[in-house]
Amino acid sequence: MIERVKSVVLTILILTSLVLSGVLWYGSPNVEEMNRNDYIPQQLIGESRQLEDLVKPRSVVYHSGDGRHFMSFSGDAVYDSITASMPEWQVTRLEEKVMTTSEWKSFLNGYRSLELRFPVSIPTALFAERLSPGMEPGERLTEIDRIWVYRLQNEWNVLLISDVENRMYEGKLILDSGEDVFEQVSELGPLRVTPVMERIVSANPYEPIRMKIHYFPEGEMSMPEWEASLEEIDLEQLKNLLFLDPSLVRTVTDAEEGAVVMQDGSRTVRYVEANRMIYYQNYKVKLDVTPIVQDFHDAVQFVNHHGGWMGDHYLANLDEAKNGDKGNRYEFRLMKDGLPVYAQGDDWRGTLLTVESKGGHVLRYDRSLHFASEEEYIASRPVVNGMFDLERLTTEFDMADVRDMFPAYRVTREDGVLRYVPGWRIQFANGDETWFEPSADGGGEADGLE
Repeated sequence: MIERVKSVVLTILILTSLVLSGVLWYGSPNVEEMNRNDYIPQQLIGESRQLEDLVKPRSVVYHSGDGRHFMSFSGDAVYDSITASMPEWQVTRLEEKVMTTSEWKSFLNGYRSLELRFPVSIPTALFAERLSPGMEPGERLTEIDRIWVYRLQNEWNVLLISDVENRMYEGKLILDSGEDVFEQVSELGPLRVTPVMERIVSANPYEPIRMKIHYFPEGEMSMPEWEASLEEIDLEQLKNLLFLDPSLVRTVTDAEEGAVVMQDGSRTVRYVEANRMIYYQNYKVKLDVTPIVQDFHDAVQFVNHHGGWMGDHYLANLDEAKNGDKGNRYEFRLMKDGLPVYAQGDDWRGTLLTVESKGGHVLRYDRSLHFASEEEYIASRPVVNGMFDLERLTTEFDMADVRDMFPAYRVTREDGVLRYVPGWRIQFANGDETWFEPSADGGGEADGLE
């Protein structure tokens, strides 16, 4: 009897084994590819940002229509109100427009208008799909440097200007709120400026006249100087955010270079102790190319989930790949009180955060582990001396080569303390930038930005 029971049990086990083996051999498992862009939420070090928070004008210039002009920055009521309303804009009936020199001068001084000036040429697709979804981009306008909003005969109008392409489109602007944006200008801005116009005629007779317009403070201008102590992101915490499985990471110390190199076979993170910078590299090779709007969005989300943003930033440079071998490169600059911050030499690298991506996959990611604590006011410092310095400026620089001028901060580091020194920054059309130093003499009442 016992032998018979053993035979039955053994037969059942053999049949079960055969069935399971068949399932393993012929069954098709339900495997779904993991989307690397759907990052697993982890504890943030900094703050999360969206594309709309990072792509903004550097300044908004208000033209009163009676010859007065005022420059506004992030944090000012005029600037914040205008930029916040952009997603509600409906831009229609776009047509290419050409203006003569006299028409530009009349337009500049005879119309109440608002001019949005961006720090870099923004692909029109970003406006049409994200920043201002109601915009209908013109066929030949691929990038936008400035947007000019004005009212004529009870109709809102808008100029989309590409300084790089020397093209301009005019359209009708529909505001859902129905509010008069000029009525929101309760104060005429913190900084009164004067236009600096440069007329450039091309050797090509079919090329429109290029009219460059910049702005310089009318009077003496001062800004606050600040100090802040340095704090540092924990390297181990960032390592846990950058690697899928930190337990598989191999760490090597390069004593000669003063760097720590961490690898897991598919990516490398290099930490340089001297400047507290990390350099992330992903070794993906074959990647599909995606539209710039989606790729940019994925790059921003990568930063959101891999350290976050230690302060306010804006898009300062966008280098869109022209072939399939390279990725798109995005540079985000640190801001202080709505103004850009620049490092003085190699004292501190924390002013720029750089991402290079392709097909929504981040290939390179450079950032500082240093960040500034709450700032302390030191004193008010002169930046420019009004029209006296403007005359010197136009003598020292060829204004035809200038892309923009604006106030900014330069930061230096000493003994773990950052010092924010205000100044006047000049950006050239070829991408170079420099500081314009104020003259020792000059005069007039100061326009403070405190």
